[in-house]
Amino acid sequence: MTYRMRLAKANQPETVREFAETVDALFAAADPEAVSTGRAHTHSLSRRSADPGSASFDVRRTLRSRVTYMTAVIRFDADGLAGYECECHVGETICEHIAASLIKLVEDVAKDDRELMRLKGMSDKQIEAVEELRKPGRTRWAARAHTAGPDPAAALARTPGPLPAPPPLPEVAGTPDYSSEDYAFTYAAKDVSLTALEQQAARAAKTALAVLAANDD
Repeated sequence: MTYRMRLAKANQPETVREFAETVDALFAAADPEAVSTGRAHTHSLSRRSADPGSASFDVRRTLRSRVTYMTAVIRFDADGLAGYECECHVGETICEHIAASLIKLVEDVAKDDRELMRLKGMSDKQIEAVEELRKPGRTRWAARAHTAGPDPAAALARTPGPLPAPPPLPEVAGTPDYSSEDYAFTYAAKDVSLTALEQQAARAAKTALAVLAANDD
């Protein structure tokens, strides 16, 4: 018997896909019978706990009319899967209970990858930053400003700094040459998408027009 199941899918979020690929690699090197039996056990397990750093499952098995429960624990660190253990084994062997827990965990985090972020120890602020970055037209800079910047009241209370000097007027009217040094970035902006920046500027302009229209009314 060989391992044929693949948990990693192209349409999964990147972090989930990386986790699923790690599990696929572990299963490919594990006992195929343990993986196959574990897959059959996914409907007979229950989540005991899920905290930053670990998730534990109680796996039920009926053998000769006798019901037994084994607790499997899946451990995480900031990089992802860090280890696992089960009551039925000592060491890092992938038994049917660990296999069932890993399969169920991949299925669960694929539905909501925020659970995987929490298991990896990410704070609510960090998760919020990831979700902000996923919004259309949102750059990493804007995501950091949203989560790490001042609250609106503090921002409004600040005294605005001086605006930079505008670029010189062209001698002949026409479309500005945005590739010239007059419009060049003066700081490292490797994490800024110009397309996303244009979308943000358009969104800000649209919002400003709506506010002005409301004031006119």
